[in-house]
Amino acid sequence: MEIPGYTISRELGRGGMATVYLGVQESFGRKVAIKVLDAKVAQDQEFAERFLREARIVAGLSHPHIVPVYDVGLQNEHYYMTMDYLSGGVLPQWIKAGLEKAEVIQICREIASALQFAHDNGYIHRDIKPDNIMFRGDNSAVLTDFGVARAQKASEGLTQAGTIIGTPTYMSPEQISGEDIDSRADLYSLGVVLYEMLMKVPPYQTDDFLAMALKHVQDPIPEFPWQHAEFQDILNRLMAKDAEDRFQSGRELIKALKQLEHPADPPPVPTPEQSVRHNESVVTETVTEAKTVAKSKTEAKPDNITAQAQSPDAKAPAAVKRKEGLFFNEKTVKKLGMFKSYILECEITSPDSHHFSILFSRLTTKLVDWHDERDKKSKGIELNLYIPPWTFQKAKDAIQKLYQSGGTYAFLQSVAIEVVLTEFDGQKSEHFSPSKG
Repeated sequence: MEIPGYTISRELGRGGMATVYLGVQESFGRKVAIKVLDAKVAQDQEFAERFLREARIVAGLSHPHIVPVYDVGLQNEHYYMTMDYLSGGVLPQWIKAGLEKAEVIQICREIASALQFAHDNGYIHRDIKPDNIMFRGDNSAVLTDFGVARAQKASEGLTQAGTIIGTPTYMSPEQISGEDIDSRADLYSLGVVLYEMLMKVPPYQTDDFLAMALKHVQDPIPEFPWQHAEFQDILNRLMAKDAEDRFQSGRELIKALKQLEHPADPPPVPTPEQSVRHNESVVTETVTEAKTVAKSKTEAKPDNITAQAQSPDAKAPAAVKRKEGLFFNEKTVKKLGMFKSYILECEITSPDSHHFSILFSRLTTKLVDWHDERDKKSKGIELNLYIPPWTFQKAKDAIQKLYQSGGTYAFLQSVAIEVVLTEFDGQKSEHFSPSKG
């Protein structure tokens, strides 16, 4: 397929009604995602109108956590929409890899912020689910697919009263029952997503629509195991059966998430005896501190390194603590005058196997994006892993499997790959290169 003004490079995904491609907007030289409505679907006036409404709605919602739309049009009987290309993957991938507490809080907070903005501007999303939450390269979450969104005070007659729109697994009781809904239905759906982010499965599971509806309406809110118990109060207020018992806005949810992230419980009230001991302690500590300050003004202190060297019992300095995470750097290799090729340096620093899996999943997306940009100028990949020694084999297996997987990753066999695995404390290293066999 060809669209004037765009160069299409590859397919990103395909659904029942549309296909999404990776392309370049030639006028700006920027990567975009191009959503193309299936020609047969486009013949249905209602679906075509929904597609155009989505573009109009999102175009009016300028927010850092809502995907921006750049263009919409019709080419050879295909409606298309161009949007920001989100290179960080989609939430189901992150859920499969496993999410840390801080990541779950961040994703909920950013999507709640997007929903608050959409609600303030009069729109209900109506289809909050993992498939509609994607990520930028900086790992910020972005809400996508406003295809079934509608105005809170709808007068645009695309959805008749009693019509059920959305994905049943994530619908609120009132939505799955075909009743009138408001913005709090989106918050219920976000609660279902919260549960899935922590447990890797939705709270209610069945293939039967009626059974799913009964679960949302009647079944109790599931309880987290002790590992995630701190999220229970938030889940209860998101998935309350009665909308009046839920958070009333994304703003309220964000406030609760901040309290979860930075709890500020007041200290217990001391007994009279504890108060006396505390006051005596404060006086003693104040006098001691004053003496220490006075002494520091009259005596020059040796620096730490000198002091350690002079002490017969001095211990060796502690190993430098590496910053955990995923890091990239690109090196330029010049050959034959102006011709350049590139080497991508990648580093994963992770203290455990679970965290490594999350970072490795993001690395694979970055490798594809880098090769798409550099193409034949991609010369090599240098991968440095700082991980516990018992995860060495898991890392090598993951790299080997990716190398042999072909398809999107077939380019890996055309570039030089060097892998160095180093124990997290820096004590031991091991070199590894994937093979075609």
